Amino acid sequence: MPPKKKIIKKEQKAKMVEEFSEKFRNSASVILTDFTGLTANEMMDMRKKIKEQRLQYKVLKNTIIKRIFDKLGWEQMKEFVKGPTGICFGDDPVSASKLLTKIASDTGKLKIKGGIIEGKVYDARAINELSRLPSRDELIAKVVAGIASPLSGLIFTLRGVLQNFVLVLNQIKEKKEKEG
Repeated sequence: MPPKKKIIKKEQKAKMVEEFSEKFRNSASVILTDFTGLTANEMMDMRKKIKEQRLQYKVLKNTIIKRIFDKLGWEQMKEFVKGPTGICFGDDPVSASKLLTKIASDTGKLKIKGGIIEGKVYDARAINELSRLPSRDELIAKVVAGIASPLSGLIFTLRGVLQNFVLVLNQIKEKKEKEG
């Protein structure tokens, strides 16, 4: 006996479209996946990892997803809405692609369909490429390290100059004490 389809009332659909339109509009990345073949445990593990990255993952009906994309003017995104569709979204433009690519690689089941990152539509291949970029936190750490390194070198140089200056002053003082 086939499973019963969950019937969503028109008002509920409108509310969902409104709610997720706002969430997607305010997200730096919205990536669509096909989760076919994932076991319940794999799905739970994936959701846990997504939550740890301060991202969200939702499974919505394709008709609702298409209405959301219509509302947002994301016509190109509708080409990715085929079959089971899960949507990962959040504020970091790179972390979602990194995490989903890793999960897809680890499980061999999750498939990335495509997405929109900072207003630009990408297919699965491009999202795979983007996943190789450093995350926002990694970039910040590199910038800080790049700034800190020359500063620490300057501090050590100045400290050496000051130590030499103090030594010269002490030698002058000792010389004057001997002379006078």
